[in-house]
Amino acid sequence: MRYLATFALAAAAFAQQQQPQIPHIGFVYPAGGRQGASLELTVGGQFLNNADQAYITGSGVQVTVSKYIRPLTPAQATDLREELQKLNEKRTANPAAFTAEEQKTVQDIQEKLAEVQRRNVSPALAETVVLEVTIAPDAAAGPRELRIGAQPGLTNPLTFCVGELPEFSRKPAKLLPAFAVANGSTPPNRPINRPVEPPMEVTLPAVLNGQTMPTASDQYLSLIHI
Repeated sequence: MRYLATFALAAAAFAQQQQPQIPHIGFVYPAGGRQGASLELTVGGQFLNNADQAYITGSGVQVTVSKYIRPLTPAQATDLREELQKLNEKRTANPAAFTAEEQKTVQDIQEKLAEVQRRNVSPALAETVVLEVTIAPDAAAGPRELRIGAQPGLTNPLTFCVGELPEFSRKPAKLLPAFAVANGSTPPNRPINRPVEPPMEVTLPAVLNGQTMPTASDQYLSLIHI
């Protein structure tokens, strides 16, 4: 009986490993564009391996994949931390010999490691696909369906709206790290405030695009001049 139970557990674990990884997308930003506009969309999801196709229903809208961003593996993150440590040690030992190129490398590594922490906040949004969209001036206004074609298959649809009004959008939000990794430990979550961005002037009527993400939310305040 013991061997039967062991076999059943092993079979269940194997079956779980063999479950298909169904690609899905959780957000598209901005979620629409004006007739006659060309814009860049950021799509977040999971299991989007080697995404190279994108589809929007209806006529008058062209969409192509310009970039697929895969999150770093733990091994790649470890290699980057070790490289960063060596660069910091070199800068401390001889600041005058630390070149501008090495400083740029430090900044790039720090940003990549910050992305690792952001991804850990929401694994379902860990992968990113950047799309280039061109909307014809005579494209019919209204909602469409957007899907991504990845190696495992086609994703679920998300709504993309073609509009008639001017549209305003801030840059895509970056998830703030919920914690800082130090020496392999994970301290408790702590709030981190996002820097205030310059005000955006908007002429009404218009469409304002924003995001609500883990640890980050866009807000618009109206000022009335009298």
